[in-house]
Amino acid sequence: MEWLVVVNGEEKAMFKDELDAMQYRDFLKNLYRMGGYKEKVEVKRASEN
Repeated sequence: MEWLVVVNGEEKAMFKDELDAMQYRDFLKNLYRMGGYKEKVEVKRASEN
């Protein structure tokens, strides 16, 4: 299963492991917060076609 890291509705990264995706999401959230941005960063399951 693949996991997407999405910032304001735009796909930024894809990971095979959910934990890796969640760690990257947390990293981006902290980075944006330090820069004063209020971006919406989330993890979503990639749709299987």
